[in-house]
Amino acid sequence: MVSVPNITPPTTAKPESSALFLGRSLLIAIVVLVGINVAAFLVFYRDTLGSVALPYTEDFSQTTRLDLRQFGGSWRIQDGALAQRDPELPDMFAVLPAHLADGASGSISATLRFTSPNDGGGFLFGMERSDDRAGSHLVRFGRGKDGAAYLAYGTFDRDLAFTGQGSVPMPDLPESVRLTVRFGPDTFDILVDDAPVAQDVPLLFHGGHVALTTWFSSVVFDDILLDEAADPTAGTPAAPDPTAAPAPVATAVPAPEVTTAPAPVATAAPAPLATISADTASLGHIPALIEAFEATDTQGDWRVMMGDWSRKDGALVQSDTTTYDRGIVHRATVGDVSIKVHITQLDGLGAGILFGLPRIDSLRGGSLVRFGKDGALFWGSFDEAATFTGQGYAQTGIQPGETHLLEVRLSGTTYAIALDGTVLAKDLPMSTGEGHFGLTTSASRSAFEDITVAPLDAAATTTDGGVQ
Repeated sequence: MVSVPNITPPTTAKPESSALFLGRSLLIAIVVLVGINVAAFLVFYRDTLGSVALPYTEDFSQTTRLDLRQFGGSWRIQDGALAQRDPELPDMFAVLPAHLADGASGSISATLRFTSPNDGGGFLFGMERSDDRAGSHLVRFGRGKDGAAYLAYGTFDRDLAFTGQGSVPMPDLPESVRLTVRFGPDTFDILVDDAPVAQDVPLLFHGGHVALTTWFSSVVFDDILLDEAADPTAGTPAAPDPTAAPAPVATAVPAPEVTTAPAPVATAAPAPLATISADTASLGHIPALIEAFEATDTQGDWRVMMGDWSRKDGALVQSDTTTYDRGIVHRATVGDVSIKVHITQLDGLGAGILFGLPRIDSLRGGSLVRFGKDGALFWGSFDEAATFTGQGYAQTGIQPGETHLLEVRLSGTTYAIALDGTVLAKDLPMSTGEGHFGLTTSASRSAFEDITVAPLDAAATTTDGGVQ
């Protein structure tokens, strides 16, 4: 018997489905298209990925292609300058093709011309990443709801939460202005038209990228300069020493002295006091002071640190309710004295007294006693980074519109607090003894009347409730 082997018939391959073939074809086409675009970008725009050498200068007169990476907005080279033309959105920015080394000193400057009402333009710097505001500093102009111009500065943390470090009123902000930031390893200064408006601001983010930015505004940028230098403070007035009287700043202040303003008509609001950059030289020690704030045409020996301060009806009034730590400081220093002032908080609760300030233009190293929005009175001190640490508080039950007498008594490196003659706290430590004193508000409009500085022995004989 012949055996027949089992033979498996050959199988026929199934034809590839048309859908699978089409999918593979589309994938190949997409890969090829992406590759072409990437190659074209690397050929024509690779300079936007790297960093150019410093100093970086750009006046856009010979620029035919914008080499700044843009994040939001409509950035165009227009009439030999860089214009961001979209006024509808906040925080638009374009990153300069340069990178600062960690710990570097130098400067950033540009001319800004505002072409829409909000005047919102400035710089981002110290940027940890070239495509994100997280971890960066901001310095920019803007206008409040009342139309008043200001310059604000602060930081975006790594969660993009903004923390203000300060602001400066800009009552005479022109259509075109030169903005400069001079930075060192730990602090930076801000200059407007070459006049300093803020000094020794703590630098929290170092090196990194720099960007131009706008906020609900159309802005034209020109004559950009970014450089690293050995001495960023060259041309910047030295910080005042409370124990000495350095030469006053020779550069022009950003706002005119109120003494040069025309006499106001009866219905006109009083002119704001001049900014602190007018004269920050210390007057040295004084034993006593009585100030009734009756004159409206002079700032006397008071210097505005931040805020909208003016004299009105025998009071010194701070009217900016939008932010915190609005301060005005006296040029004189005091030692063991009583400081008293009548305070009427017209809108909100947040007025108080500054004291023990080593400098006229900074809260660093000073102490504070002021009211909070719930009517509590609290006190504490600022460290060398201007960070506030509370030492205590007391509930007072006061209400807006009421007038109260607030007093602090300074003795060596301790102080005591009284409200309307009642002692609330005593033997509180402060970091300095002799120092400048001032007034402050936070998110409130307040009037200060009849400030009195007197030696402790004289203050003890008063009948208006001094601390005994």
